[in-house]
Amino acid sequence: MSSHPDTFDSNDVWYAHPGQDDDVILSTRVRLARNLASFPFPAKSSEDERSRVQSLVFDAFAKMAEPERFQAVATDRLDELGKLVLAERCLLPDSPLLLGGEDSEEPVPSGLVVRDDGQLVCQVNCRDHMHVIGVMAGLAGESVYDICREIDNSLQEHLQFAASYDFGFLTAALRDAGSGMKMSARAHLPAIAALGKVPAEFDSLFSAGLSVKASFGAGLADGGAVGAFYDISSNAALEGTEFDQLASFSAHVLRLVEQERRARQELRENQPTVLKDTVYKAFAGFKFSRLIACSDAIALLSHILLGIDTGLLTGVRVCDLHALLFRIRDAHVRFLDKAGSFVFEDDVVKSAELKVNRLRCLILQESLESVQLAG
Repeated sequence: MSSHPDTFDSNDVWYAHPGQDDDVILSTRVRLARNLASFPFPAKSSEDERSRVQSLVFDAFAKMAEPERFQAVATDRLDELGKLVLAERCLLPDSPLLLGGEDSEEPVPSGLVVRDDGQLVCQVNCRDHMHVIGVMAGLAGESVYDICREIDNSLQEHLQFAASYDFGFLTAALRDAGSGMKMSARAHLPAIAALGKVPAEFDSLFSAGLSVKASFGAGLADGGAVGAFYDISSNAALEGTEFDQLASFSAHVLRLVEQERRARQELRENQPTVLKDTVYKAFAGFKFSRLIACSDAIALLSHILLGIDTGLLTGVRVCDLHALLFRIRDAHVRFLDKAGSFVFEDDVVKSAELKVNRLRCLILQESLESVQLAG
């Protein structure tokens, strides 16, 4: 098993492929919370106990079929930039703790095990001893759960999990007890946002027991999200089987997909000039900009995606645009700058912020070179 943290060098990374309903749903994520029997929860564990748990988990992955596909790393061996890159890839919590803060709902794991396609990660010593997490492009709840269940079953051949006949899997947070499962989907809702329908749609999700937050940053002053990207998550794992929970979650997300598609059609029919203005400005923005901040790049990609999905733009796959949402984040660009030898303009090279914004612009222009106005 490798100890290198960069697991996304493979050409087979999960976001490189199309997914079901990926015009609206970028990805689906399933997390299984598990704890080892005879060990206290991480928050009550000693350093020796957490170290022992980590060793047991790493060893269990080393005994799996194709152990060479898994990379294990202790997070205390990563520098700040490495932690931020992994957080942007959703392998670590996007937490103030990464920068030495204390106000965080989810602690930073002490260790990670990641499969080489990035589709499976196991966080060790976070809120629970283990969070087994699967992710796939598009709306794919059952398929992602199958990935997690296969790993979960393999781990149980080497580890004894804490469980109860009455309560199911025992977890540090009561809401996770039972199946230990949490589901989430990342949705792109630009038309619902443009038509002012976000509050009504989200009220329906809240009533169903789901939660919603902005995918990137804390959102905008008016309560919206940068680029209209939102993460929709389940809140409790106690009721019903895993398949019941998956079916219910997927049904609510699919209804949201249908609402977004209707909203896009409404924009095409009733506000074509506004729609074209939004998309064409984004097209001109990436073509002619020289410096692009991260939040501006996310908003730009949102509008390019809208242009592709409404037929105003051609020349790029949706999944390639989704991949750019990882590649243009600040830590990713800083890592690329650190690893490469780029020549910047004289008025840019002296500023770290300008270098990042300039390199992000170049990444966008190279990746979107084939994008054209339709017809």
